Amino acid sequence: MNLSDLSEAFGQEIQTLTEGTVYEIKTEEVDGPDIEMDADESRVRSVMYSLWMSAQSKKLAERMERRQAEHFEQLYEFSYGVPMYDTDEPVMKGTENLALMILDEKMAFTKRIDRLYEEHKLFLSIMDSLDKPSSKLLTRYFLHNEKVDYETLRRVLKRNLKRIEQFFKKIEQQQEEEVERLEDRYQLDQGRIPFMKGRLKVYMTAAEIQQYKDEQEKNRREMRERFNFF
Repeated sequence: MNLSDLSEAFGQEIQTLTEGTVYEIKTEEVDGPDIEMDADESRVRSVMYSLWMSAQSKKLAERMERRQAEHFEQLYEFSYGVPMYDTDEPVMKGTENLALMILDEKMAFTKRIDRLYEEHKLFLSIMDSLDKPSSKLLTRYFLHNEKVDYETLRRVLKRNLKRIEQFFKKIEQQQEEEVERLEDRYQLDQGRIPFMKGRLKVYMTAAEIQQYKDEQEKNRREMRERFNFF
């Protein structure tokens, strides 16, 4: 099971859940040009998907943890067959290169697991913010996979739609800010700094920024001279 599996499972679940209701979209109609979903239903399903992924993320994290030892044991076993290079050559030994790759993989693996646990904590936080009847029903359905009819589920989601959307929007904004911080750090290591070209943020070296400013000033000067603006 991975994130793709969870996403696919949600698609199958929503198809089963809405079957026989006015909200059902049949398989052969999914890509039909005349099929449109009203705005409320679209928002409900978007929130359902986010809650589904968050609620199930702990199970995926636990599964990844169980696989972690086996996964890296296989990587280490593979590394034993990597040939050694002459130490006089200005390149690292193959085993050293692979050891670094395995270390990077371990860090990335751990981060993925931590992120999944954070997703699960988000689900619990959302449930804690809701009234008890809503929290109980949504927890039953999303966390414990208990059967709930779609009309009831949809009614509870619509009642809490704005609050739940705000939670996910806040997390999305934090993730975007984190990506931007990482990009700033990477670009700085490459000798480039953030610079605004109008409303567009770009990364340039100090020399490139100065060249850009000089060209802009030259263009402004030529424009003033052309139209007699002094």
